[in-house]
Amino acid sequence: MTKTPLEAVRLFNGALDDASDSPAGVVLRGALALDTLHLLQTDSYQREVQPMSSQSRILDALTKGERLPDVVLGMRGHNFHMREGAFSLKDTTYIVDGLQRISTIIQYKHQNPTAEVHIGATVHMDTTPEWESDKFHKLNNWRNKLSPNILLRNMHKTNDGVRMLYGLSLNDRAFPLHHRVSWQQRMTKGELITALNFAKTVGYLHGHKVAASRSQVDDVAVGLQKLVDAVGVQVAKDNVRTFFDLVDTLWGIKSVQYKEGAIYMRGTFLGVLARLLSNHEDFWQNDDKRLFINVDLKRKLSQFKIYDPEVVRLAGSSGQAQTVLYIMMRDHLDKGKRSGRLTARAGVTIGGEEDDADDNNAE
Repeated sequence: MTKTPLEAVRLFNGALDDASDSPAGVVLRGALALDTLHLLQTDSYQREVQPMSSQSRILDALTKGERLPDVVLGMRGHNFHMREGAFSLKDTTYIVDGLQRISTIIQYKHQNPTAEVHIGATVHMDTTPEWESDKFHKLNNWRNKLSPNILLRNMHKTNDGVRMLYGLSLNDRAFPLHHRVSWQQRMTKGELITALNFAKTVGYLHGHKVAASRSQVDDVAVGLQKLVDAVGVQVAKDNVRTFFDLVDTLWGIKSVQYKEGAIYMRGTFLGVLARLLSNHEDFWQNDDKRLFINVDLKRKLSQFKIYDPEVVRLAGSSGQAQTVLYIMMRDHLDKGKRSGRLTARAGVTIGGEEDDADDNNAE
């Protein structure tokens, strides 16, 4: 429904400016009318609104009367009403960049109604959710502030591998990580693993089929797409279920209340276990596509002393520690066997990577 000017987001001292990178070829710049901020919308690509306690820099600027950087808006249409430099946006308008500034200003003005606050805006017209999401990613990547969990979450509409993991964690009640994966800026109570760690673990698990990414979140997503292209969405989904069902059966996921005590949910431990399974033919069937753990190997793995002080130390470390943990786990599975030892693939590497030991608190 088209809004009337009285219901619309308004800008004062506005002016149109050419912009070749904007869908309509022009943008509108001006000062936002504070009494219309509540009309601005947000879409699923946004991070969540942060608590006021974490917005100290914005609050400090408002208290000192300093002007905040302009926000970026997207109007899904091109209808506006102009009169004497004042613009009323008649189509629904979304916050592309500046949600924390807008939400903090609204709360600050509620507490300080007489305070003078100014916030400018650049409005792109004829935008789409896809264009806004891409713009949002670019702006926040340049600032290096956006959690990779959100970047992954926003790819679930276009990447089959990310969509598979996203759907499993949110919609499959039988899945051990149902509602226990953080796809947000910050982890909340009850969440055990970040979306990035989740995706990387799945990549390591299938490293014998598709090279697991060790770099940027975009590369991790590309690896997930290649994975489902190689083995199929359903097989990949079944393998992810089998892997985390194994962890849940052996050590418990569904019963965990505090992630700090579950060392087997740390990024290093999960990555080592996933690589171990990928690197040995014993755990795979159907042309190495389908994960399978027989009863004997499952029993032997259950006896691995995960709370041994050395294991706990290694699980909280990175780099060479991952190699040591890998060898400990592999040797444990082979211990006492004269025959039937694990069959390693030719040319596999067991070294870890030089990234954070555990990014479960990544923001």
